[in-house]
Amino acid sequence: MVYKVDVNTGAETLVRTAGFKGLTINDLRKLVGASNQQIVLNLLSNPAFGAGNRNLQVGSPVSYIVPDALLYRELEVSKVNKTNLSKLPVVKNPLEL
Repeated sequence: MVYKVDVNTGAETLVRTAGFKGLTINDLRKLVGASNQQIVLNLLSNPAFGAGNRNLQVGSPVSYIVPDALLYRELEVSKVNKTNLSKLPVVKNPLEL
């Protein structure tokens, strides 16, 4: 998720039509902070996207333990063209506290 942060007030606004544009290993140099909380991501591998072991077959289950949030000094953000974003969700995410 991408949030716009007002540096004067600290107010955060979710930007619903934004995404990260082409993150690379060099973007780790721009990392200035990480959350103390961790989350587990259980995914099906796709070596075509360069994540993980290239010897895995597409669709092999993989698990990652990662920080809940990362703070970058600078990242390029682009608009995501999604036509299904006309309305906000009806209910809040039950996993968010």
